[in-house]
This record gives sequence, structure tokens and C-alpha cells, in this order.
Amino acid sequence: MPVACCLVTKAGKQYVTYEGDKLAIQNLIAAELSLLEEELPEIELPKWSGIANPTLYGMTKHSSLFAPRQLLVLLRLLRGLRTVYHQICTRVNSDAARAVIACLSGLIDQLVDWNCALSVWLPTNEQVGRSLAGPGLPMQWNFVEINPLGTGPANLWDKLKRIVQAVATIPQFAQVPLVISGTATQIDLPDGCVDAIVTDPPYADNLYYSLLADCIYNWKRLGLRHIFPEDFQYPASPTASEIVASTKRQGSSEAAMSFYRNELQAALAEGYRLLKPDGILSLIFTHSTLEGWITIFSAILGAGFHPVTAWPFCIERKARPRGMAKGAINASCVIVAAKEIGDYPKPDSLFIERQVKNLAASLTADGWNKTDIGMALFVHRTALCLRGIDSGAEIGYMIKECYEVTRNLIADFQLTSRKML
Repeated sequence: MPVACCLVTKAGKQYVTYEGDKLAIQNLIAAELSLLEEELPEIELPKWSGIANPTLYGMTKHSSLFAPRQLLVLLRLLRGLRTVYHQICTRVNSDAARAVIACLSGLIDQLVDWNCALSVWLPTNEQVGRSLAGPGLPMQWNFVEINPLGTGPANLWDKLKRIVQAVATIPQFAQVPLVISGTATQIDLPDGCVDAIVTDPPYADNLYYSLLADCIYNWKRLGLRHIFPEDFQYPASPTASEIVASTKRQGSSEAAMSFYRNELQAALAEGYRLLKPDGILSLIFTHSTLEGWITIFSAILGAGFHPVTAWPFCIERKARPRGMAKGAINASCVIVAAKEIGDYPKPDSLFIERQVKNLAASLTADGWNKTDIGMALFVHRTALCLRGIDSGAEIGYMIKECYEVTRNLIADFQLTSRKML
């Protein structure tokens, strides 16, 4: 339960003792569920120590991750979205209503992520920290409760503005885009029909996507399954086909990484089948271990692709909790690979050294720290060295050699050897 609340006055901020709810919140929750004609999600969270820690302390269901008032606000939002849907159906049509609600459903994400019993207070900049930042669900011994209709941190008005801004960026397509929901290892499209593949695959054991996704999926399903029945057929996401490395599912680190590599290679091989001969694969990846990088390049090559190059970009803001950690790597890389190597000759060592030197100078001029520069140079060098290699080459040895060369250049850069969750 909250112990204090903040009042903003002309004199500044004042924290006063929280005296408790004056309404029978549990009765209000029951009333909302009755109006929705629904029950709270009964899906159990996995009891995985180190990944889903709240379950070790009795928070075993998705509804138990919310304080009563937080849960009430979430249910009222769900009912409000249903009301808006029916109003638009009456005034326009069901297609327009579905499109609007699909966009507005981002408000559900906001409440689940920023207003639950796992949301933390960041006193440094007086902001609220997300609960679903990964890699799993941490246990929090105290939490912050936002005012979602106010003007403070994580409010719904600011989220609505961002949704509107995002919708405004959608271009006018010459034809309606085809969106397919399914497994990446088996796509119902003909051979050689795709110009390019742009993908951001799972990062091995970095995140437990289905665990985090279900925290939102359960609530969207509760409120919106009658509007989108085809998208909410199942009570939870299909974890069995999730391409991640997990000792909880595969038993050991070796088996987990082998499963990840094999399944990712199968998905990339399906992409290889779909690509036109001159098609390009653009794949985003990052990992803090050498094994992770050996695995991703092995999967790319094993699927038949030829690495061409790799370029870095920063995705983590330094102000974020993960970004503030000392030595934290905040760079990801775009690995570019071709279906056919004809237009991309194998580079000689002088070309590789010149490319690496130019990239280092550019990133230094842009103010990148040495750790991130090291990651960028390592992956860039690796992609160039693997371009046009023989099928029988020892990939792992070559990648390790690229790592050692980079370490000799930038001592601050170091990949880790960590225990897989």
C-alpha cells in the first residue's frame, strides 16, 4: 500500500501521509468485472527464481501484480475502450472502430507497465520506472502509484499524444499492406517473392518475451477479445514456439543455446527461401557474451546467407536505469547479409583495417564511449571478415580472433561470461 502522496502547491511539493481509501475498492472492482462480463485472469505466472521473482512471494497471478486501486483504474480503462468502440460503430462503422481501438489499446500497455506493484520511483529525476523493462519480472519491495489522469509521470494524456503522433506518421499506401501473424519458421508465401527482410529477432537469453508480453496480453484479452476475437483466441501467448534460450525450458545452458541457434536458423532459412536472388537481410542484434555473437553469426551463415557488413546504433538512453550501470553496453548492431555474394567481393585485410579505423574515428567524433565503440568495431570487423568465407571455415575461431583484435585496440571493451537464466 502507498504510504505517502505528493501535493503540488505554490510553495512547491509537499509529501503528506496517505490515509487510506475512502471507497470500498473491492466492491467497485467486482462491479467493473460485472459490467465487463468478465473475470480476472487466472493464468499462473511461472515460478522461475531469478526471472519471475514476484511468484516466490505469493504474487502468482497477473491480477496480483496490482494494488486494488491500480486494478480498478485498469478495469475502468478497459470498459471505456469498449464504450468508445460501440460509439464509433454507431457513428461510422466497425472497421473504423477496430482501427481506433487498436491504436488506443496502447493506453493499456501504459497502465500495466507504469502503474502496477512493480513500478518503482526514481528519485534522481522524480520519475516512474517501468515494470516490464526485462529481462524478466523483478520483485519490488516498494512501489509508486501514478495519477494516470493528472499531468505527472507516465500519465495517459501524454501517452495519448504519442499515439496520435505515431498514427500521423503512417503513410498513404498505394495498396493495403499484408500483415501475417504466425510463426517465422513457416510463412505462407511463395519462393523468391520478397525484396528485403528487416528483422529484430529475440536476443538469445536477454529477454523473456512471452513472460513480459503476457503481462499485457491478459488484460487486452479481457477487455478486447470480443472486438478482436481472432487475435485473442488463446489464454496466453504460445511459449512453446518462442525462440529464446532458456534453461528453465531446455534444462542446461548448452541445450538452451543450441535450441535458440537451431530455431533461429530455421526462421532465417525460411526468410532465405522468400528472398529474391538479389534480396538483402537486415538483422538487429546485441549481446554481452562472445557465445551470443558466435551463435547469431552461425545461424545467419547456416541459413545460407552471406554477411556483408554491420553498423552500430545506440538504443539505450543513459538516463535509464540499465543505461546508468557502469560499463553498460548501450549499442546494438544492424547486420546486413545477402542471399547471393556476387556483388560483394571478399575484402582484403587492408580494406578491413581502413573500414574499422574510419568507423572508430566517426564514433569518437560523435561522442560515443569506448565500451560502445568497442562493440561497434568488433561486430563491424566480424561481419567483414566473414564475408565470402568458405563453408567449411571455423566460424567460432574467426569471431574470437576479431574479438581479441578489438580488445587490443580498446581495453575498456570486454564481453562477459555470465550464467544463463
